Amino acid sequence: MGAALPEAVLELMATLADPSRPAVERLRAADGLREMLDAWLPSLAEAARAEEGQSWATIGSALHISRQAAQQRFGALRRKQAAEAWNTDPGHGASSQDASTVVEQHRG
Repeated sequence: MGAALPEAVLELMATLADPSRPAVERLRAADGLREMLDAWLPSLAEAARAEEGQSWATIGSALHISRQAAQQRFGALRRKQAAEAWNTDPGHGASSQDASTVVEQHRG
């Protein structure tokens, strides 16, 4: 996520902040903004882990959820990416084990 907010976010925020707009329109804007922000969370959690070495406890604390909830919510994405990388690696194509099984076995 860069320094500048995407135009769609700015438009939603303007709608939300305008008291002259109908409440249902502001409600839709709030929901759209929530969806956009939720879409950023996985990549931000990944950056916190991979680039900054943050723990699941720290990520969970930042989101007001438990360590376990953060790991379940965002760790699944990392496991899926690892499984996809394993499955697309030509050297692993002949493996009889499903990649997700291998990833789960090596989760600590």
